[in-house]
Amino acid sequence: DSMTISSPAWVMHTFAVAKVEIIAPGSSRGMTYDQIQSYADLGPFDQQLEQLFGLGVITHMLNWGAVNGLFPYSPDGEYTVENFCTAETHYNQYTEALEQCSNAINTPLPTREEVALAELKRALPDGEYLTDKRYGHKDLPRSKAISIHELFMSGDLMHKGWTGTHMSADIFTLDYHDGLKLAQPYFYMLQNIQTLYAKTFDDYFKKIQQGTSTALKLALSKIPETDRIRLEYGALTFYTVREKFSDHATHETQRLRDKYRGRYGVIICAEHDFQKYYYELFTLRAECYSRQDLGDIFLTTSIEYFEPSINTDKDRLQWQTQALDWPLDINAYIKGTAPVKNATGKLVVEKLWESNETPQHAPHTRSQLETFFSQRTSSTVARILSHFPPATYNELFDAGYGIAHLEAARKNTKDNIDLVLNLIIPFKGCIEDLTSADPDREASGIFGCALDALAVVGSVAGVASKFASVALKSGSLLSKSVKLVRLSGNFALSLINPLDGIPSLLKKGGKISKNGVLLITGQGIKTSGKATRQIRSVSGTLDAFNA
Repeated sequence: DSMTISSPAWVMHTFAVAKVEIIAPGSSRGMTYDQIQSYADLGPFDQQLEQLFGLGVITHMLNWGAVNGLFPYSPDGEYTVENFCTAETHYNQYTEALEQCSNAINTPLPTREEVALAELKRALPDGEYLTDKRYGHKDLPRSKAISIHELFMSGDLMHKGWTGTHMSADIFTLDYHDGLKLAQPYFYMLQNIQTLYAKTFDDYFKKIQQGTSTALKLALSKIPETDRIRLEYGALTFYTVREKFSDHATHETQRLRDKYRGRYGVIICAEHDFQKYYYELFTLRAECYSRQDLGDIFLTTSIEYFEPSINTDKDRLQWQTQALDWPLDINAYIKGTAPVKNATGKLVVEKLWESNETPQHAPHTRSQLETFFSQRTSSTVARILSHFPPATYNELFDAGYGIAHLEAARKNTKDNIDLVLNLIIPFKGCIEDLTSADPDREASGIFGCALDALAVVGSVAGVASKFASVALKSGSLLSKSVKLVRLSGNFALSLINPLDGIPSLLKKGGKISKNGVLLITGQGIKTSGKATRQIRSVSGTLDAFNA
């Protein structure tokens, strides 16, 4: 029910129907959605089928492009080669962005513990001796054994600390099995674990930033068209939400206010056509809602006329801001939970930033795809994430860096030894679908995570196993289906009739279809006929193919 004809999921589904019809014409009408979807991953196994699938995807790609406003819809089914190239390019860019988003958010946060062990296994002979606790260190009680892995992680393995060619003099063996004698000749090959972790984390963080940005662009492109236009072309103002943090203080600083404001949500005011429209955007969940009812409360206050807090002196004492009754769910802002309808609370709403630009002339219509690829949407998302990041660089870096046993011992604390962090990064919606045991919800979740909605989880190793199942389902299943559509699109142009005999099919104005009939080359007709016979002979009946 949630799949729309403007989505890549629709292209994949209609393409799967076409594959079924090639095998057994007319049979798709008697099949369920799930039965048809089982053919989505049916890929070509030779050149003829590759070209046949390329031919088959043309109509679906053109329909997708027209619905998304890339070119005018033709009731007669007449499209040009240029139309197809436009649709294919945007389809590839769009699905690649969504796939990157899914992969990035499903990628576990790298930990120094994991990076250290991987580096040991790369440079040293592999074996259990790397993780066996058979050694002591002068900074630990003799009863506390430690492993080569743990020593390397904290920079205590080698005589120079993070690098070296010899074992540190502070290490001693607790039994007769000394794996260090086996490992020491290879010490010179070990890289500095601090540098290695920083590089690994930087690569991860760039991808998670890109994925989060894509998810928020999706959130803004999935709302109704009138709201999309207002947010894209209106003059924007951001407002923060927090609780009053003291009933006794008369003054407060902006720095203290910023400490208590909700980081997972923002109120956006879009001024468009001399009207103001209000929205809630939740960055941790990538969800956007129209909240026009907030306008009545803003009218009773002077908040919109205040100086944006981003421009104020962080440490100057100011009079305490009074809390007012707002129809907002504070937990959605400070904890990232799903917003509860009709929730109210004594809250403080403050202006953070305003654009100060003249509202732009807006088109009367705007497709979801146009909003997604809009530079204005990208700029808005970048600004939101700069003020409301679901997690900052330093927070994630420190979480993954963790603390080694020796480091914890030197700080005289046991609390910091736990290296597993239950960190949930954006978009929890389809987790519930994929783990619900409800076939309809699971099917919705698979498409939602990778394509139509928002992918889900980034976590440190050791987090609940259901998160791993999300990555498995959305990553492996959908990525393959999407790539098959993209691959077929790449081959489609080789089968299109250039009409005038010119080899280049990119000649402007060349028709790709006329009166709804595809115009293909003689070679294309020959190839498709051969491939059709081949796939039917290989597949037999649908029942046999499904068995």
